[in-house]
Amino acid sequence: MAKKKGGGDEGFDPTGWMVTFGDLLMLLLTFFVMLLTMRSLDTAAIKAIFTPIGKGGGIGALLFPDSEQASGILESSGAQDAMLIVSYAMLQDAMKAGETADVNDEWGSIENNYDMYENQEGYVISLKSDVLFESGQADIKPQMYPTLDKIAFVINSVTNDILITGHTDKITPGRSRFSSNWELSLFRALSVHDYFIHIKKIDPERFSTGGAGSVKPLTSGETFFERKKNRRVEIILKRQK
Repeated sequence: MAKKKGGGDEGFDPTGWMVTFGDLLMLLLTFFVMLLTMRSLDTAAIKAIFTPIGKGGGIGALLFPDSEQASGILESSGAQDAMLIVSYAMLQDAMKAGETADVNDEWGSIENNYDMYENQEGYVISLKSDVLFESGQADIKPQMYPTLDKIAFVINSVTNDILITGHTDKITPGRSRFSSNWELSLFRALSVHDYFIHIKKIDPERFSTGGAGSVKPLTSGETFFERKKNRRVEIILKRQK
């Protein structure tokens, strides 16, 4: 019997090319599905994802910076939203920003309504009680609302915890519903505290509030002007521990 020619072709599958062709079709299908998916993406949603970068670092577009630029972006990100006051100079700058903020300026400049200084507890905005309240009272004068609004703007721009402390002179209240300087100082501090919490909607967990009466004077209080200086409400941006 004659041998069959072409024995080397035994086992060859003439349909094998279809496997490779099928893989190619699958890749093409995947590619087109991906294109359609990218086309249908919500542009607003993409922008929302990157919005925190733009707000924090002032970056208006999605960039691909080199390594040095990227380092600068990471360091500055969030600095415009909130900062930690760590020096008196920073407090001064923050108050200047607050005075130029877009808030009610009906009553004019606020510079004469407060003093600023630094003490062991932190960085102090000291409101003068004589312009903030009527004598012996704890209700805030309406003309002081713009001052408090601008201080609230500063508080919202920093991360420091806030201590509000009321102070009086050493003369016992006369015709007043408050029986002692301690009580008067406490309720004055609470009035400022409540304004920030209920009117300006600042996080109450950031605040501590109290009254010191006349036990922490700035001056000896022997003269009229010294006693006037001792009557105050201190808003303290506390030091970081």
